[in-house]
Amino acid sequence: MNLDLHEANILLRLPNTIDDLTPDQIYERYGQPTLEEVERVDGRPLDHWVPDNGVVPIWLGGRGDKLSLADSQIFLSDFGESFQPGSHVRKSSHTPLMLRPPEILLDTVSQFSFPTEIWSLGCAVFSIMGQRAPFYEWFPSNDQVLEYQVGTLGQLPQDLWLRWANRSQYFDDQLRSLRGLDYQSLEDLLEKSIQEPRNKNKVVMMDEEEKQSFVKLMRSMLAFRPDERPSAQQVLESHWVQNWAIPTMGLIDDGLVH
Repeated sequence: MNLDLHEANILLRLPNTIDDLTPDQIYERYGQPTLEEVERVDGRPLDHWVPDNGVVPIWLGGRGDKLSLADSQIFLSDFGESFQPGSHVRKSSHTPLMLRPPEILLDTVSQFSFPTEIWSLGCAVFSIMGQRAPFYEWFPSNDQVLEYQVGTLGQLPQDLWLRWANRSQYFDDQLRSLRGLDYQSLEDLLEKSIQEPRNKNKVVMMDEEEKQSFVKLMRSMLAFRPDERPSAQQVLESHWVQNWAIPTMGLIDDGLVH
C-alpha cells in the first residue's frame, strides 16, 4: 500500500522521444540550466556541505489546453515508502496538511488506512478540477485545516468534535466563526473554483446533472467517519467517474480502465 497521495505526485510521462536527446540537444531546445545562489537568511556563511547554487527545475511541458490525449499518460510517483497494511502499521504521513482527514489531524499517531487515502484522493480530485484544494490556507496549522473542514462540511461527529481541544478558539456554540470568516459550502466552492474559471476561459462548464454528481462523490469521499467513505473500487464505479471523468480523459479508449 502506498500513501501520501496528492496532486504533486500525479505526473505526466515524458514522451519517449526525450530519451533520444543528448544533453546538448536538451539545452538547445529548453535552454541552459538556471542557477540560483544559495544564501542563509541570517547572512552567515554556508556550511561546507551546502552547495553554492541551486538549479531551477527545467520546464518540459506546455499549455494544459494544448495537451493531447496521446500525451496524457498519467502515473503516480514519489510516495516515499510502501507497506503492507495486513502486517505493518504506519503512523506518519508526508501528505500536505490541507489534504489530511480529520482523524489524522486530531491524532498525529493514528494508524493510516485505505479510507485515509480516499479523503486525500477526494481533495486531490477537487484540486485538479477546481485549481485549489477544498480546504485551503497558507501555511496552515492542524487547527486551521480542521476549521475549514468544519466550515465547509459541517460539525464533526460528537466524538471527534470533543477530541478537538482548540475548537472553542474557532467556533461558538452555534458553529459561527470566531475569526469572522465566511465559509463556503462544497456547492459554493464548485461554482467559484470550477465553474467561474471555466466560464472566464470559455471552457465547457458542468451542467446541473454533472454538478450534483460531482458534489455527491466529493461528500462521500470527504465523509468525516472513515468507515463511511467509499472504497477505491466504489469511486471508480461512481456516477461522476463513469459518466464524466473517464470519458473526458479517454481512459476507456486507452485501455487504462476496465
